[in-house]
Amino acid sequence: LSSFIKDGDILWDKTTQGLILGSFFWGYLATQIPGGWFAIKFGGRRVLGLCMALCSLCTFLTPIAAQTSYIFLMVIRIILGIGSVSMIIFFNFLTDCLNGNRNCCL
Repeated sequence: LSSFIKDGDILWDKTTQGLILGSFFWGYLATQIPGGWFAIKFGGRRVLGLCMALCSLCTFLTPIAAQTSYIFLMVIRIILGIGSVSMIIFFNFLTDCLNGNRNCCL
């Protein structure tokens, strides 16, 4: 099996790989409370739509960022983490709606 596995074009050391992978969670962690506040203030539907558009754009830019520099990729991954917090917000509002709350922000 190991004879079929080969390295890709981009080789980073373990520290750089850890920073890149961890940068998603920096953005995700930083937006837990602000994301909920935005969902209450502007509505869950708007926040979900904006965050999904942001995640789509970041996913599209990921290969370009990886080829450019690892710092650019880290920035893209932080923004992707910021956009991904919308799923937690969405499921909280969805639970309210399914429990019969007619005033949910969707």
